Amino acid sequence: MFKYIILVLAALCVFFPDVSAQSIIRGKIFDKNGETLIGAAISLKEDQNIGTVTDFDGNYELSVPESEALILSITYIGYQSIADTISIKKGEVLLKNYERDENSTTLNQVGIVAKQERSNTIDIENIKKKAASTIDYVSAETMKKIGDTNVTTAVSRVSGVSTNGSFITVRGIGDRYVLTAINGSQIPTLDPFTNNIKLDIIPSSLVDNVIISKTASPDLPGDWTGAYISVETKDYPEKMSLNIETTVGYNQNSSFRDILANPTSSTDWLGYDNGFRDRNHGDFKNYKTDPTDYELFMMLGLDPFYKSLGVNNDWNGLTDQEVKENYYKLGLVELGLLPKALINDRQAVEDAKLKFASSGLRNQAFEKLNARAAQEGQSLPNNWLTYKKRASTNISQSFSFGNQTKLFGKTLGYILGGRYGQSIQYDPHSINQRTLTSLFNDGQPIINENSNPQIARYTNGWSALLNLAYKYSNNHSISILLMPNFLGSNNLREGDVFRAGADYSKIYGSNQFYEQRKQMIYQLRSEHFFPAYKLKMELNASYTNGESIVPDFKRFRFFEFDSTTYWYDPTAFFQDPLTRNFRYLLEDLLDSRIHFELPLSKSTSFVRKIKFGAAYKQLDKKYDQYNYDLGFDAGSSFATNKDLQQFFDLSHFQFKKDIFEESRLDYFYGNPDFAPNHTFGRSSILAFFVMADYNITKKLRVSGGLRYENTDQKIDSDAYDKLNLPRNDIRRIYQGHWFQILVS
Repeated sequence: MFKYIILVLAALCVFFPDVSAQSIIRGKIFDKNGETLIGAAISLKEDQNIGTVTDFDGNYELSVPESEALILSITYIGYQSIADTISIKKGEVLLKNYERDENSTTLNQVGIVAKQERSNTIDIENIKKKAASTIDYVSAETMKKIGDTNVTTAVSRVSGVSTNGSFITVRGIGDRYVLTAINGSQIPTLDPFTNNIKLDIIPSSLVDNVIISKTASPDLPGDWTGAYISVETKDYPEKMSLNIETTVGYNQNSSFRDILANPTSSTDWLGYDNGFRDRNHGDFKNYKTDPTDYELFMMLGLDPFYKSLGVNNDWNGLTDQEVKENYYKLGLVELGLLPKALINDRQAVEDAKLKFASSGLRNQAFEKLNARAAQEGQSLPNNWLTYKKRASTNISQSFSFGNQTKLFGKTLGYILGGRYGQSIQYDPHSINQRTLTSLFNDGQPIINENSNPQIARYTNGWSALLNLAYKYSNNHSISILLMPNFLGSNNLREGDVFRAGADYSKIYGSNQFYEQRKQMIYQLRSEHFFPAYKLKMELNASYTNGESIVPDFKRFRFFEFDSTTYWYDPTAFFQDPLTRNFRYLLEDLLDSRIHFELPLSKSTSFVRKIKFGAAYKQLDKKYDQYNYDLGFDAGSSFATNKDLQQFFDLSHFQFKKDIFEESRLDYFYGNPDFAPNHTFGRSSILAFFVMADYNITKKLRVSGGLRYENTDQKIDSDAYDKLNLPRNDIRRIYQGHWFQILVS
């Protein structure tokens, strides 16, 4: 894999060569407040024909001849001129940033500072000082020094920020009230219960900085109260840059040790399951433990006969018992088990019923009716149990390559980056304590649980970043970004649980939870400056296709009946069912906005500007869940010799004769599919804002404005929406639960 990365980078160097035939001076010009100066003139004193002006970001680029002593002249109306002597070699790219003072201030010396980068801690600290609202940050420089591999671990070092798994909590306010964005554009959360995304999917090697806003501002979305976190991805460099990093981590609890493991797919190492755990849910057939006479007769080919009598549905639902009995006796006659002349002879009818069972016809019909259910049971593999395997080390491989070149005589900047990571965590003696209560017991403790399970987590994922920026004039630029993220996490837990206050004090339990998350992020950004009005305009559009899939989440708990036997009791208090869950969450999010910025004063000594704009956001969600509960028909819920491998053996899903010589399955999977297991959500937000940022004096600054948002939202079950059920329709009740849909 590393070989292919090197080949790709070599190809990029060929097709996007540095303009090495010329010497180039690049940089930024700004005032003492950090505000960029647009339209400043830069030229060579020796040849005024060699010159340029700064763009709307204050950036400039000038091609110059090789020289030991060139005098660079910088002029701007209202500011002191600068004449700087520089030395530059052939093919060199020299970075020069200049800070300017106004004419009213005596200029004792020219300040030439280092290149400002968004990944630099000093630069972000300056942004924090000048910001009108309260912000915190984490720079790429800090993340690299500390060794943080993803954004979650990085932001947890900020004061007031804590993590709950991969989610963020700010100042004690839960993750539902924290909003996360990529380059200022929101992306899907991939979680039905939170407003925040799991930031561990974003590697730190592709990030320039993370800005955390803790106070509301009119130019930010209104659907957060805790914090607004914007993850800023890497921008293209001022000159060719190639970075390759490899990290190998040793964990004394897991590396080269035998740890908890389970069967996995051949693509787990790439951050996704190739279908090994998944299944087709559309053709599932539930097992009929007690089929009706009508259903059995249909399996024996009596469908045409009953249709000729005008019977098209199961008569079991009829209220007239005599009619039901007559339909049944007619079926026995058609099967040749009951003579027509004896159809009203009670003894003959009873003999025919016994002959139906003893002749094998009943078993034949039963097996045909449930053939698909038996196949379904065997199609779900017996992978309930874990085992031990030797673990490898943690690894992380990342690279980035960026440069600037010319396209049609204009600057094209680009950066390509990627990261692959594998992490293994293992705790052989974790501590888990919980107290079980019940609303029927006034919330008083009923059972206290203590356990020391083994816990293992395998995480694999990769991310990539492609950013192209084209400056087609000094005042106009456009950029596009593509960022795919794939992350798979395999979580295992196994061990004994000890209960105080329960009938059975010892339980053996296991959980296997695999989740794969995918985000495909596409972003477009354009920036414009209109000199006649000193007006800046920024247009952003972001579309993200995201999905979170949990295929075959398995869990079980067995009571220790005695020293040699496990027992599964589905009727026990606080007993988890033997269930296999499949969950699918799909999210598509479009986030677009247009911002304008207009100065309110010609002087740049103070920040005096007005900002206004509009935004539109549309989110579409689709959630599906399928539960397969293991049920018992003729089989036992006891595991003798504590042999769970035999307990879950697929032979239990084959037809066998019970003590009455009737065909049965030992076990079967039931899919209790309810309407709330299949839901969707749609929302759109249209927003407008205006705000002012105004320095009254050097020590007094006022910032504020107004934001208006209009939200249109609909959430419902697929089935209820198809039926156009009103919000409070009684048909929304299922199995004692109330599933009320709010539409605003």
